Amino acid sequence: MYTAFYGLREMPFSLSPDPRFLYLAESHREALAHLLYGVEQGEGFIAVTGEVGTGKTTLCRTLLQRLGSGTDVAFLFNPDLSPDDLLRAVCAEYGLEGRGPSRRELIEEINQFLLQEKRDGRRVLLIIDEAQNLSPETLEQIRMLSNLETETSKLIQIILIGQPELDALLATPSLRQLRQRISVRWRLEPLSSSGAHQYVRHRLRIAGGAEREIFREGALREIYRRSTGIPRVINVLCDRALLAGYAAGVKEIDGRLVAEAAREIQTQVIPKPRESWLRRALPAATATLALLTLAAVGGLGWQLYGVRGGATGEDVSASPPGLGSDVQEPLAASVAAPQVATRTPIEEFAPEDRDSAFRLDSFLARIADSDATAAATQAVLVSWDLPPTEDPVDTFPDALAEIGEWGLAAFPIEAADLSMLQALNHPVWLELQRLDGSSRLVTLQALDAASATLWVEGNLRISRAELANRWNGNGFVIWREFEALPHILRPGHVGAGVAWLQQSLTQLGYYAGRSSGLYDAATAEAVRAFQRSHQLDVDGHVGPRTKMAIYAEVERYSVPRLVRPRAFS
Repeated sequence: MYTAFYGLREMPFSLSPDPRFLYLAESHREALAHLLYGVEQGEGFIAVTGEVGTGKTTLCRTLLQRLGSGTDVAFLFNPDLSPDDLLRAVCAEYGLEGRGPSRRELIEEINQFLLQEKRDGRRVLLIIDEAQNLSPETLEQIRMLSNLETETSKLIQIILIGQPELDALLATPSLRQLRQRISVRWRLEPLSSSGAHQYVRHRLRIAGGAEREIFREGALREIYRRSTGIPRVINVLCDRALLAGYAAGVKEIDGRLVAEAAREIQTQVIPKPRESWLRRALPAATATLALLTLAAVGGLGWQLYGVRGGATGEDVSASPPGLGSDVQEPLAASVAAPQVATRTPIEEFAPEDRDSAFRLDSFLARIADSDATAAATQAVLVSWDLPPTEDPVDTFPDALAEIGEWGLAAFPIEAADLSMLQALNHPVWLELQRLDGSSRLVTLQALDAASATLWVEGNLRISRAELANRWNGNGFVIWREFEALPHILRPGHVGAGVAWLQQSLTQLGYYAGRSSGLYDAATAEAVRAFQRSHQLDVDGHVGPRTKMAIYAEVERYSVPRLVRPRAFS
């Protein structure tokens, strides 16, 4: 619509991963170099991670362009697949029949194909995008697939592309064999301020065939401030700002138009992720301390970090802010965000609230990232009646590994609110923000209608309103998969897991039938009734969120519930 008006030949800020528009910032150049090196050297496993929208998929497509015709490539997207389904998908990508009834026959078919490709002098590459969605069982099958080799070389190379949750997933003890086989690993960073400016100019130059100074300096600064260097967010903002400029008949985009575009698509100022488990330290947030969150840009979602016992999580990327469903639709290229939570003036709080707020500010201002992570880990262990660790816990992967040793898992939440935490009813690691815009991990131990209890050098009780205004909506619910259940229970499933579900729902008063072990219509309706009453998305599927809520309700499970706090001293 606006291309001719601005002298452009095509849309410069399309969300499709077109390698022609790849802007090689320093992080992207190094990542591409690592990928090319790993493939050329025949490394078995390569892993690339990065925040949503940082250009991982575009980077992979650029890699494929540079590999030439001597490489057979299979590219799997959103691989929420069982081990057998993954093998069949690999067969389909390589043009194999994949009709073997057993896993052994599927692997043998793939092996014969790989041996023939080796004899023909061809390289075979398997790229798995959104790899953080893989269950531990499927990841283990991928590891077994990498065992196909000759005496001198691997027959297949595997590249795992995923969000930062993939790093944490690979750090769990149950996947240590796979982790040890990853010889090349790289994490993409968001763009710097100058990099974001150059990114916008680069895309305009590609789309226009020449330099196009359409965005003023003030507009570029506003774009970076609101996107924090995430290329996909930059694309959405720029596209909408150009549309607004076209509608207004303006040839140059200023900061005001960018701000208006941001308000229209509900994109707010957000801090960059922390380096210990999301990537880089945060730039300064606004002086008003508005704790704003970005919900779904091209489908923004976090996956469950699996731990011992095979617990995994489902895709929440298409969810609106809040609980989300246990099973979601594919990613949607849209932008959404929760309502802005403005900071409540301190004068509105009672004196004891002001004291606790100042104490919290003081703690957050002086504690180091590693010390906060260690304290949060110890608080969670004690909340679960587990002994404190004597090992050093300096990073978030350390914390995940430590709780994983006790069979606990960290369920990631994003753009959430306190009602979500109350529904899940488990202890939570929260990201609370400091005055400089960075964040620290703090354990939430109790929550009621008026107040919240945090572990901050001892128990600290603050008002619920104060916590809501300080929390950026990100965190991890600490839970345990008490039963040996499938990743997700769905209608049509049969077995002991369904019988457990029926018995639990009977005990809670939601199911009146017999425990047949068949996930029939009556069971699905009982699940929906339970989900409805617990503010979960009503989809009739039982994934981690629904399991978590059931475990918190059934008395026989020893869960340190938020609404029934345990003392911590």
